[in-house]
Amino acid sequence: MGSCLKGKSEATAKAGAYKCKHCKAISEKKGHLCEPKKIKKDEKKKS
Repeated sequence: MGSCLKGKSEATAKAGAYKCKHCKAISEKKGHLCEPKKIKKDEKKKS
């Protein structure tokens, strides 16, 4: 869909943000991720 962030998150994992299914990066804007999936509830970031 959008350009890939290659695993470098732009935001924290909170409800309403998007997480890429491919590279696991997190962004508040859907267009910044290659395979975005909306986060439904707050998650802890796994490193």
